[in-house]
Amino acid sequence: MSAGKVERGRINIVFCIIDENGYATRISCILHNKNILL
Repeated sequence: MSAGKVERGRINIVFCIIDENGYATRISCILHNKNILL
């Protein structure tokens, strides 16, 4: 299940970079990034 979690985070980061104009998306990306770092 660890691999799935990592994949999900990776997709989120990519989506955040692509949808940089989306404020809500940016917040989600930041939150996911913090979770990955933790």
